[in-house]
Amino acid sequence: MSVMSETSLTNQLAALIVESSDDAILGMTLDGVIVSWNPAAKRMFGHTVEEAVGRPLEVLFPAGREREAAELLARVKAGERARVETALARKDGGTVEVSLAVSPVAAGGRTTGASAIARDISDRRALEKRLRDGQVLESLGLLAGGIAHDFNNLLTVVMGNASIVKAMVGQDSKMWEYLEDIEITAQRAADLATQMLAYSGRGVFVLQRVDLNGLVHEMTELLRVSLPKSVTLKYDLAAMLPKVEADVTQLRQVVMNLVINAAQAIGEKAGTVTVGTRLARAEREWLAGAAHAAEMPEGDYVFLTVSDTGCGMDEKTRARIFDPFFTTKKTGRGLGLSAVLGIVRGHRGAIRVDSEAGKGTAFTVIFPAGGSLVPRVRGQAGAPMEIWRGSGTVLVVDDEAKLREFAKNALELLGFRVLLASDGDEGVETMRRHAGEIGCVLLDLTMPRMSGDKALPEIRKIKPGVKVILISGYNEQEAVKDFDGGGVDAFVKKPFTVDVLRVVLRKVVG
Repeated sequence: MSVMSETSLTNQLAALIVESSDDAILGMTLDGVIVSWNPAAKRMFGHTVEEAVGRPLEVLFPAGREREAAELLARVKAGERARVETALARKDGGTVEVSLAVSPVAAGGRTTGASAIARDISDRRALEKRLRDGQVLESLGLLAGGIAHDFNNLLTVVMGNASIVKAMVGQDSKMWEYLEDIEITAQRAADLATQMLAYSGRGVFVLQRVDLNGLVHEMTELLRVSLPKSVTLKYDLAAMLPKVEADVTQLRQVVMNLVINAAQAIGEKAGTVTVGTRLARAEREWLAGAAHAAEMPEGDYVFLTVSDTGCGMDEKTRARIFDPFFTTKKTGRGLGLSAVLGIVRGHRGAIRVDSEAGKGTAFTVIFPAGGSLVPRVRGQAGAPMEIWRGSGTVLVVDDEAKLREFAKNALELLGFRVLLASDGDEGVETMRRHAGEIGCVLLDLTMPRMSGDKALPEIRKIKPGVKVILISGYNEQEAVKDFDGGGVDAFVKKPFTVDVLRVVLRKVVG
């Protein structure tokens, strides 16, 4: 084969490689004028060969960033190769994340032009973002959960001791009203802790089957009187909707938060807030656009959408909308939408925001239709006072000294003899010494040295039939998931009062 034939074959092969490449490959003059454009470039950026050839490289850079193209070309003219990761513009107005390599092309010993190779890295960037978001969410969740746990221990002492004094003085006492105020204020503080737990995805959920349409009507009618008169509230509710398994209180918070946010986005001008429900299939593409939902399975879900005709959000605001404490208001309050996200995640659901500046916003929440998670025996803070007293010995295992002191006073008020232990190790040793006396154990989950989930199997070995009541600031499902030494007989959520102990103990040891 002649040298000419070999050269021709090489050129043909090179051309085929460029044409069949999945990367966008384009040739340019040193001034950045595009002279060649392969099929992958058309697929990636949307311009045909005829539309691209003859135009400057700046056409691929979003408005305001054209200077970046000039900087890359300057490096090429100096004989350098440049590689950057950036977002380039598409014909349809969107952008695509790429790894861009721009290199000089030499002929006859001098640089005569440049080549650019762009590789789509959108999937990699999306994965990196999910990993970063997941790490941030996990870290903040651990922080919020830890703070809420310690906060609940303190509130248990405040609320619990107030309930003991109430039981001592009776309703005729002048102190009763003050004690009521202490309990109410402590409960409000506990609600703040609940918001932190909701953000961490470890909220307190008392699950039941809920008619979402009915709950939406109930909440929006209550909120209607507080909405500005300029806001019109509309419904678009599905005629037939499966019930969802959810915590009613938490679900009310979601609806209230989304409706109030929508009304505030409209402001003083006239506008509409529309609340809609439907049963529909969530496809992979839809889930990929939702917050922290990329790993959720496709399938049928109950959808709740709250949309408004308000100011909308730009891309920068949308990116931070679920950050804790982020707000667009002059003064922020609470965890806002991050708490909503935590509640939704705790219900195995997802939330997605679609918004454009000046064109309104739509928040869409999805929930699985039904489920099987059912809470066990649980004390209710609102339970009526009962004339009931127990007997026997109760072992209290908790690392918080003041909480142990409250528990001791409350249990003695209810007729029990009390033994105390400051952690799991001491609790196991106390059980070993007094197994014949102890009929019930109040066991904290989170303790130093030996935690509750490690202590429980040891306690069961010593006395298999002993009744165990788990006490924790976390929700029941979260608290008991790691127990492998036998189930607990009841669960009490911190903070709690003497009346809650009365109700639970009567059911357990009655």
